[in-house]
Amino acid sequence: MAKKINILVTGVGGPTPRSFVRSVLDSGADSYRFIGVDANPLAIGLYDKSSYDHTYLVPRADDERYWLSA
Repeated sequence: MAKKINILVTGVGGPTPRSFVRSVLDSGADSYRFIGVDANPLAIGLYDKSSYDHTYLVPRADDERYWLSA
């Protein structure tokens, strides 16, 4: 089995990142793993288990916790 390529998708609550991932998945490509991140806990992409292998809620870049997250 071929190794999958990890792709980090930021802002998974927006329509463009979601459309990009959906287009790749609909094309039948199976050599990618999508990891989604967003700063908004209500971002719909964070809860889309059919599109993303893993998703993470991350602090905003202007948040003091931004550099502390691991």
